[in-house]
Amino acid sequence: MIQKLFLLITVVAAMWFGLKAYNRFELARQRHKKRETQQAREGTLVAQEMVKCARCGTYVAGPHPGRCARADCPYPP
Repeated sequence: MIQKLFLLITVVAAMWFGLKAYNRFELARQRHKKRETQQAREGTLVAQEMVKCARCGTYVAGPHPGRCARADCPYPP
C-alpha cells in the first residue's frame, strides 16, 4: 500500500514539475517571438549575411555590400 502511495506521489510530482517546465519554455518562446516582431516593426536587423570580398578577403555586410577603402574594391559605392 505504501509503495502505491509513493508511486502516485512520484507521478504527480513529475507531472507538476513537467508542466512548470513546459510553461516556462512557452513563456520564453512567446517573449522571443514578441521581441522579433517588435524588431521587425522597428526596422532593426536581427541578423545579416556576410560576404567575403574577392580582393582583400575581409567580410562585409551583404547581400548588397558597400565599398571598402581600397581602390580596387569590386563592390559599387
